[in-house]
Amino acid sequence: MIWSWLKQHLWFNPQVWPMHIRNSPLGLRTLLVALEEQGYGETTGNNVTKYSETPGPWCAAFLCCCIKQAAAERRQPVPFELSHGARKLYRNIGRAGEYVEEPVAGDVVAWKRGRSWHGHVGIIEHVDNSGLVHTVEGNVGKYPAVVRRLIHDPKHEPHLIGFARMP
Repeated sequence: MIWSWLKQHLWFNPQVWPMHIRNSPLGLRTLLVALEEQGYGETTGNNVTKYSETPGPWCAAFLCCCIKQAAAERRQPVPFELSHGARKLYRNIGRAGEYVEEPVAGDVVAWKRGRSWHGHVGIIEHVDNSGLVHTVEGNVGKYPAVVRRLIHDPKHEPHLIGFARMP
């Protein structure tokens, strides 16, 4: 199933994945891991998941687990510090890799939440021809929140911080 998705959305569709854009191999592998996690999420209570040992907001914990698994599968160390804080994880990825204006599959997206350090992160599945950003995210919605695919319009997202590409 994953191979057919890749053929359709990444490798063989230049409108979704132009070959002149540098995708992160670690980011692409992280995306595949995240896609396999769809439907998993909160288990015995609000913010209780397999992605973190302590209850709490888990979007970044989910992404960290996917990154760790992807790095292990690629037999490489994680090239930045992981964090269960969404905005900190986004900053760490951007500083180690790069911040980008035009996201591609495997890039990380971040939003502000509230007026403080709170945030939310997800991983880009693809950007369609109309500019809509398709993501895989954890901890979205009411209990029991699960890992799911979502679609965002960056032009109408006032809390969007930006996009970062893993090294």
